This record gives sequence, C-alpha cells and structure tokens, in this order.
Amino acid sequence: MQFQGDIQAKVPDFDGQDAAGALFVDLDDITEANASPLVLKAKQYLTTGYFDVAATRFTQWHF
Repeated sequence: MQFQGDIQAKVPDFDGQDAAGALFVDLDDITEANASPLVLKAKQYLTTGYFDVAATRFTQWHF
C-alpha cells in the first residue's frame, strides 16, 4: 500500500477534535485491550482482505 501525507504526533486542538494525534503501530500490537472496535475492524480487513459486515461483540473493550 502507498500512503501520502504526514503522521502528526500532536495536532491543533479545536472544537470537535476527537484525536490528540497519530502514530504508526505495528498491526501485531493492536489488540482488543488497546484499540477501538473500529480500529480492530480495520486491522481485520488489512490482514485478511475481507470486511466482515456481521456484528461483533467486544466484551473486554472499554471507552
């Protein structure tokens, strides 16, 4: 995959901001204990090439 743009470790704060920044994380390090359900779905797609539309229950995930 090719990506364009820069990853910003810190981003400006503004009304509606829902992230404090971004960083690259190895896919093997993304788990239910440290990632949101949406990130886990993205990981699943990136590692399998398949997007499962079925509902998934994350019993250990806390926001």
